Amino acid sequence: MCPRLAHASVYSTVLCCTILIVATLAVFLPQIHNGFTNWNDDKYILGNTDITGLDAAHVGKVFSSTYVGSYQPITMLGYIIEYGISEYDPGIYHAVSLFVHILNSLLVFALLFALCRNRWASLAAALLFAVHPLRVESVAWAAEQKDVICGMFFLLSLLLYLRFIDGRKWLWYGLSLFSLLCALGSKTMAVSLPLLLFLIDYIQQRKFSIRSLIEKIPYVVFVLAFAAVTMLVQQKGGIAMDYSGFPAWQRVCIPFYGAVWYIVKTIVPTHLSALYTFNVTPGTSEIIMYVASPIIVAIIAVAAYLSRTKTRVIVFGLLWYAAALLPFYRLCVRTMP
Repeated sequence: MCPRLAHASVYSTVLCCTILIVATLAVFLPQIHNGFTNWNDDKYILGNTDITGLDAAHVGKVFSSTYVGSYQPITMLGYIIEYGISEYDPGIYHAVSLFVHILNSLLVFALLFALCRNRWASLAAALLFAVHPLRVESVAWAAEQKDVICGMFFLLSLLLYLRFIDGRKWLWYGLSLFSLLCALGSKTMAVSLPLLLFLIDYIQQRKFSIRSLIEKIPYVVFVLAFAAVTMLVQQKGGIAMDYSGFPAWQRVCIPFYGAVWYIVKTIVPTHLSALYTFNVTPGTSEIIMYVASPIIVAIIAVAAYLSRTKTRVIVFGLLWYAAALLPFYRLCVRTMP
């Protein structure tokens, strides 16, 4: 590459990263003045003596305990470090969440650029991720720090996997697996990652082979292990999702409703909340929405299928969205955040 072009490329990347950092700070910086809430902040931080020491006993405790029906030792380890810095000063916890969110925005940019090689399109998508109102809950709520930490390791795992398939260096593969473990140890929502690896192979036009399939096995094993632990913990804690009160037709439609709900809220982010519930006996407007959602999903799926011979991007994007939403099906009827 011509040195002048190389310098221009570096300058463009630096400019994109600067825009991302400034925009995210402009939107989220005021949240570092937030206090704690009485909604799980008391269980994770204020009333949690397990995070009050950075020693073998406390570290061992968080790795052998569950909190609010979840096993998340990496998140709790982060709280231990933050407690060591500030004890119960909420500003430190919120500042850490903001810092990690900025890092995640940069990682989103890096991942998208690695996949599409379009710097400005990657910047636009990363900006949407960075400042969209749907991100507020995760960034501005201390108890949801697990989201941003999980997201950081999740994105790192995907980027490291890309490095691995580009250069076939097993160091990148090992680091990708380690990042997945950290993501799962922060929040079990990372269980969708193995599916995304297959999609990365698809968009990179990597040929399917026994070898590429074997590469995914350790990822699947880690995911299944953490999923099993989470289900066991939630069942013992009495917080496993119960769909028995919902009519059969509604249970079938709930995943489609959730998929359409996220699209609608992304385009029109109004009436947002930390808790969303569904009525067992919905009104007419809700029935229409339940019935319309599978139809909308089917139309989008058919359109994507028809586009597959001209471009892989649409199929890739929609399947990525569907795979990423798999762990969120319980969000449609959850009773606790």
